[in-house]
Amino acid sequence: MSKNPPPDAKPPRENGQKQPLKVLMIMASDKETSAIAAYLEQKNHQLTYKRVADLYEMKKALKDKMWDLVISDYSRAGFHAHTAISYLKDCGEDIPLIVVSDPVGEEAAAECIKMGATDFIVKKNLSRMKSVVARELKRKKAWDKSLRSQPGNAELSAALKESENKYQNLIDTLQEPYFEVDLEGRYTFVNDAMCERLGVTKEELLGVSYRDLQSREDALQMYRVFRQIYKTQRPVKSFTAAFRHKDGSQLSYELSAALHKNSFGMPVGFMGIARDITGQMKAQSALKKSEELLAVITENMSDMIRVMDFDGVNIYASPSHKKNLGYHPDKRMGQSALDVVHPDDLEKVILKFEEGRVTGRQVKTQYRVRHANGYYLNPA
Repeated sequence: MSKNPPPDAKPPRENGQKQPLKVLMIMASDKETSAIAAYLEQKNHQLTYKRVADLYEMKKALKDKMWDLVISDYSRAGFHAHTAISYLKDCGEDIPLIVVSDPVGEEAAAECIKMGATDFIVKKNLSRMKSVVARELKRKKAWDKSLRSQPGNAELSAALKESENKYQNLIDTLQEPYFEVDLEGRYTFVNDAMCERLGVTKEELLGVSYRDLQSREDALQMYRVFRQIYKTQRPVKSFTAAFRHKDGSQLSYELSAALHKNSFGMPVGFMGIARDITGQMKAQSALKKSEELLAVITENMSDMIRVMDFDGVNIYASPSHKKNLGYHPDKRMGQSALDVVHPDDLEKVILKFEEGRVTGRQVKTQYRVRHANGYYLNPA
């Protein structure tokens, strides 16, 4: 949103020229933004301004336009002035930032100044805005002139920008999805792989909460992990969660995440990388269903099924053993299958067992087996 003075307004001039002022405002409401804008317009400036609501919108606005000044609300739902201050510092933008706030105490104001805010103005005392803005614009003009006159500063600034671009390019070349979210869970940065996996563009994803892409259960799981990371200051190397593709399908991921801190060491969000395990999870689900089906069949058939290892030790026996031989299947687990074979049939059973083990082929034989009551049953 941009706003210019009404036609009948007559702002004072400096050297016969109106003083243009481009201001980026991070405010809770259009009402508060308009109030500050109207006040600035009365104070010698031809104003252009834009209101943004969060870090993503702030980043986008800073890329789209050159700003003379940033004004940020101290604290509101989903954003804090500390985030704006640290981002400007981290990205190397030398733009004056003024914090406006309801009364919060001297310690809060001092902390903002310490972090790099140029001033802290209580909303009930906006009369200070005129002198503060004038001072900061004068300071910035002098600073810019000083930087231009010093050899190497332009190259340093260019090197910083190049470093940032290299970092983003490196992240974008990752084959696995990478993301950054703020403390409220809204995506502030994602790489190309993240967008490709979810079938969305960066514009569609940035500024959106991870909760909007997950079921209630998965979103709660993500929240618990992020809370643990925030409390312990330690990364979580592996956890699973599902995300919703744009077409509505569910994708399963194994993720690792860590706390994202600014240059002051203060937490500003979380960052993580994800590995698509949708195929693996589907295979595990199919295997589980197959095992469940097999269990239903074996538990309801009269024929006896036994699984042994290469040493002939029982590792599975179907429930039909109880009905036919009087043994509870669990009682035979870990015991040799040869223990119940009739002594006269033992040699041929061992030979057949060895033949099957060596060749890997199916073999058949008949033998007598001992009932739990001690007598032997002949093969049918």
